[in-house]
Amino acid sequence: MKMIIRDMVHSLKCIEKYLELLLTHMQYLTTAYTAQLEKNSLDPETGLYEYLDRQGVMDYLGISARSYYRFLAQGVLKAHRMGGRDYFLKKDLNEILLKGPRRLEDRKREQ
Repeated sequence: MKMIIRDMVHSLKCIEKYLELLLTHMQYLTTAYTAQLEKNSLDPETGLYEYLDRQGVMDYLGISARSYYRFLAQGVLKAHRMGGRDYFLKKDLNEILLKGPRRLEDRKREQ
């Protein structure tokens, strides 16, 4: 009986080490992915943040006009008014892609 328990404890320790290693890799990948999204948000020629208009947002996020207006009304999309038109930072859209629109909708409902 003691031998079985000792083997189980050993197996659990091995699993724990594997999960710690997996967590480390996931954190690294998340950091690298976030940095890449941030880099892709900048216009390579000017080094300034890139803005998208309504159609650009719908194409970039792969959403319909109905979803666009729903996200705008719920505050998921944060518009910047310029010349009477709405523009959106690509950086903010990348956050939506990272977190997922559903999670952002849920967070808005909780507030």
